[in-house]
Amino acid sequence: MIYASGHPNYYHFQKVKWDLLLNHQIKIVMTPSFHLIANAFPAAVVITGAFILLVGILTHSIQMQKTALITMVIAALFSIFVVYAGYAAKEEIRKTNPEKIASINIHEEKAQSAFVMIEILGILAIATVYQLNKHNSVSSSLIMLCMILSFVVGYAMVVSIQSGISLNHQIVQINE
Repeated sequence: MIYASGHPNYYHFQKVKWDLLLNHQIKIVMTPSFHLIANAFPAAVVITGAFILLVGILTHSIQMQKTALITMVIAALFSIFVVYAGYAAKEEIRKTNPEKIASINIHEEKAQSAFVMIEILGILAIATVYQLNKHNSVSSSLIMLCMILSFVVGYAMVVSIQSGISLNHQIVQINE
């Protein structure tokens, strides 16, 4: 056991305090309202990144291409939080509106496919940025694949968001 400043179990107390604070913060973030608010962020970032990548391709700007790819990685990472908040939203709706289970399942299927696609895009974007940094160039087919996949992912995310709109209105009514 480590002792600090003559206080036994000081580090253990700090760790327990931090764990409690962190768990409380995670529970606050993973609410249905967070899912409702944050749902559009990854889709908007991916679509914006696709347009930035398109401009980077047309202007032959490596820096702009890297920026677009990094925004796609950020969107892929943020979508993890959105998905976990979606699980909280799903449970809240199942408790309060069991008749919405069919709608939840349809939304969840669309959201899962969009999530898998955005994570694949994020991994591909990381690999492409790595190649750009290592060689200061990358095959144009890999860049084009990222751009096309980003538009497809953006579309899949918008479809997923649309399928959850009626469910999200229920979340707002529950929380008020």
